[in-house]
Amino acid sequence: MGTMNYLHYRLNCLPNNAFQTWFGAGKCRMWWAWFWAALLPLWTAMFIKTTYDMELTGFIQFQIDGLQAWYLDFTDTNNSQGQVHQILLVIVWVLAIVAGYYYRVAIIRELGLDQVWCADTMNFGPSAEHPEDHNTFQVCVWRVDVACGGVGDGQARALARGEVDGFAERQDSRTLAVPRGLSWPISAGISELGRYIPMLEKSNDGHSLKTPDGSVPSLSVRLLYGGEEIHSTRVVKPTSSEWRNKGSIYFQENFRMNIDWQPRQTLRIEVRDAKGRATLATLNMDEGSLLHEFDTAKKVGKEMEFHTVPVTQVVRMLEQPPQNDAEDRRQVRQLQELGFSLHRLQGGGAIWLAFSEIATNQSSGMQILCCE
Repeated sequence: MGTMNYLHYRLNCLPNNAFQTWFGAGKCRMWWAWFWAALLPLWTAMFIKTTYDMELTGFIQFQIDGLQAWYLDFTDTNNSQGQVHQILLVIVWVLAIVAGYYYRVAIIRELGLDQVWCADTMNFGPSAEHPEDHNTFQVCVWRVDVACGGVGDGQARALARGEVDGFAERQDSRTLAVPRGLSWPISAGISELGRYIPMLEKSNDGHSLKTPDGSVPSLSVRLLYGGEEIHSTRVVKPTSSEWRNKGSIYFQENFRMNIDWQPRQTLRIEVRDAKGRATLATLNMDEGSLLHEFDTAKKVGKEMEFHTVPVTQVVRMLEQPPQNDAEDRRQVRQLQELGFSLHRLQGGGAIWLAFSEIATNQSSGMQILCCE
């Protein structure tokens, strides 16, 4: 059952989201939690029987007698050494509980529990602390990379520092796989041929946006919460060269989001083909992920003296798109310093986003920059 639970949680990579639609796969479902919770009484009884070899009533009485003996040792003035040990044990437990509660947000985030729905359901995760404080924020949609090339968030940050050549990853998926040993004219001809014949491209790399019929789409980005569309970008039609070469499609739009948080609801971002009215790729962000983005923006804001983070993000994002790799690396570095992150999409490709909170008493100048 544990293996089945894990497979059900991980089956989210098949085309057209078949397993998510038919079997509800792709995330931890509530009925799985109830299934394992139903087995807890049985496991508890088995533990007591195999460890202490006694019935439940006898085990309860045994624990009560142990607590009474511990209390008598704690209050026994004649046994000063034992009393000191008991006091030290109580102090250590109290300090551990207080430290665990005080640093619970950092602990949950470090363990990755903020990505699990039960952290919100149990009112224990950081996203359940004060959700009403984060219901107005800005979303910046910079660009969509047609080919992700396996680059994740960590590699994107390394790319911004100049430690990784992320463009080599995209180059691998632009051209045909050329057998070794061929002369240069033949290999160059095969590589160039792959740019113009979509059927010969390496379309099975699993990291690129694709349309069902292989045509060039008209892309738009939709933002949904609770199944309801809140905002959508304009439609951008990439050129044939941009699409075949798996380049970047620039949107450079920002939106003001007003959301009433609901348990286990996610902010869903869809990259759609407006021409074919089909969803090509998706990204789901729960409250824990959004709070992580808000914290990143707060850290950026502490280093700013004259401008706010939302305004600076928009101004930098609206700069002219880069014309070469060097300019791209420079612009990526600047935007990541402002809180922009690369998010891999389910279905292929990646999207660059930035989030920042907006105070309710923000000046009107902010409203001019944010699309209502």
